[in-house]
Amino acid sequence: MSGARTRVVPTTLPLHVTEHLDEGHVSQASVRDHGQASGRDHGQAAEPTFVLLHGYAGSSYTWRYWAPRLTSRGRVLTVDLKGFGDAPKPEDGRYAPGDLADLVVALLRELDLRNVTLIGHSLGGGVALLTALRLHDSGEDRLARLVLIGSPAYRQKLPPLVPLSKVPGLTAPLLEMIGAKRAASSLNVLKSGFGDNGEGCGENFPSGEPGNGDFSTPSAAASVSLK
Repeated sequence: MSGARTRVVPTTLPLHVTEHLDEGHVSQASVRDHGQASGRDHGQAAEPTFVLLHGYAGSSYTWRYWAPRLTSRGRVLTVDLKGFGDAPKPEDGRYAPGDLADLVVALLRELDLRNVTLIGHSLGGGVALLTALRLHDSGEDRLARLVLIGSPAYRQKLPPLVPLSKVPGLTAPLLEMIGAKRAASSLNVLKSGFGDNGEGCGENFPSGEPGNGDFSTPSAAASVSLK
């Protein structure tokens, strides 16, 4: 694997965005940061950008093995969704998938991202799907591809811990009382088709450094080209 480093991408939104940089690849965004003209300024197509969204109870750490492998193909951004990881956690009650999708749409607009491959796992897949629908309805040509991994798409019964997490101040005591493993089991993510052996949280589904990038279950991931 080629050398990679990261930087935090400034945003006015309650998200935490990390850019993964390959030492041998200079993105158009990096060129713009140094005050030079980008390829798109000369009428060229926007460079490919990968935006990765983690699942419930996860963070950008989910993509620790995958993000570096994408940097040679374009710009790579991992997002800590509002309330998760290093993202802000305001007590405004706006944490529904639709609220999170609105923030992702706003992020793509704020950074003026185009030719985007939007990748979402679990909750992040549902957020990615809603994001794609919102952009489609607004007629914005930003997404090139949509990749959904173990993603919700239809109404389904939620694990009991998810509705309870809406109650302010309740989640931390609950997790401390029942323990991390039982909490993960109640979320039904340990055996979600990603080859987890039950010893770690299924949210971190790339449980080892990937070889050819295949998933253990063929139906676990779906990719759609939007062009």
